[in-house]
Amino acid sequence: DQFNDVVNLLAAPGWSQEPDVYSQLIETSNKMNGHWDSFVIADLPIIDVNDTNAAIDTMAKAIAWKLANSFYSERCKVCWPMGRDGARLYHLSTLFVVETMRTDELHNVVPMESAGNKKVPMKQLWFGATSGVIGYDQYEANTLCAEGISTAAYWEGSMRLWGDHTAAYSFSNPSSVPDH
Repeated sequence: DQFNDVVNLLAAPGWSQEPDVYSQLIETSNKMNGHWDSFVIADLPIIDVNDTNAAIDTMAKAIAWKLANSFYSERCKVCWPMGRDGARLYHLSTLFVVETMRTDELHNVVPMESAGNKKVPMKQLWFGATSGVIGYDQYEANTLCAEGISTAAYWEGSMRLWGDHTAAYSFSNPSSVPDH
């Protein structure tokens, strides 16, 4: 490439929750320019547009959707739900990409530290306009992390990114994720 940089992150906030886009991101991340593998940061949806616009507003629904739609690549982090700061809504993948890039920059652009537990500019989790779910604490957030879903949680006075595992991780049922 003309800048002599290796692309190590791929994301498509607002689109990556669509299975076809996710699959293309995963495929594209392998051997970019015939040499380098990159990492995908994607989102799970809060509305399942393929299922009569059903809300995905609980942890159980998010975990089930992730597995049913094959969002379990070891070369990916998947995030759920969204973040909100007043009227602003954020895809968590966006916040993970920004904090990953900031963290990498602190280490001479070497990806060696997670963006997990980094502060983010949001006040609350957002599960959709019609959802009655208001959020969860860090201990509950660990339920998602145990299934390879990264999220955000309130900790020490601020919202922070939460979850360091790839989408392939499953603590509670290691055999639930198919071999790749």
